[in-house]
Amino acid sequence: MILDETTSDPLKNISQQIKMLRKQNSWSQQKLAELTNLDRTTIGFLERNDYSDIGIRKVLRVLQVFGKTLITADVGLPTLDQLQIMKSSTDLSEREING
Repeated sequence: MILDETTSDPLKNISQQIKMLRKQNSWSQQKLAELTNLDRTTIGFLERNDYSDIGIRKVLRVLQVFGKTLITADVGLPTLDQLQIMKSSTDLSEREING
């Protein structure tokens, strides 16, 4: 999953993920650019969180090389149902801990 819930800026998270995944594969920016048919400078922009001139299709192309994609997620306050599930889960965990 690309979106890290602890990061408030999803684009920054994507940039960090791209850089981390590239390095895990021991690829240079040039190698990743060749694999995605993009310019090396585009990869650099992505890794620096500079999306001013980059379309979503280019981002998707890079993510797909790593077997990743973009997803949507609900933001904001949890619903009543979500709060009840979280409370039930917490109550169950406390009962297990306290025996």
